Amino acid sequence: MASQPTEYHEEDVPLRGFQESFWISLVRARETANKVFRPLLTELDLTEQQSRVLRTLHGAESLEVHEISEHALLRPPSVSRILQSLEERELVERHVADYDHRISRVSITDLGRELVAEIAPPAAARYARIEEQFGKERFIELVDELNRFCELDIDSIIDEEQAA
Repeated sequence: MASQPTEYHEEDVPLRGFQESFWISLVRARETANKVFRPLLTELDLTEQQSRVLRTLHGAESLEVHEISEHALLRPPSVSRILQSLEERELVERHVADYDHRISRVSITDLGRELVAEIAPPAAARYARIEEQFGKERFIELVDELNRFCELDIDSIIDEEQAA
């Protein structure tokens, strides 16, 4: 015999309202940012993840896959698939590390740098329009605050909750 569902009372659940939820606000902000920048990437046949890898490599001479993963905020298996696609397009290249022949390093090619350079002016223009609408100082403060938030000691937050 099936049990009867428990009657649900919203006031019994200690959740913030949907619009006041920090997590939901971050998701909404990410989607808003994607709507601003995704069309630029689509024009150049790039995914958001591919662009993050290229952007990461653009600022370095070469990186190992795990370093790309950390900087681009992607899982290593995803980075491997993305690199294969970018290699096929000759936007990145792999080479054996001098210090350990079992490790490969990845660098952006001249063609990859050209693609990043092609994205930069329209992306900068969109950033400028965001700053116009949102306020330049507010935008800088927002990015700074989000970066500070990312420095939280997550383990202590989780540990404290589990100890309670």
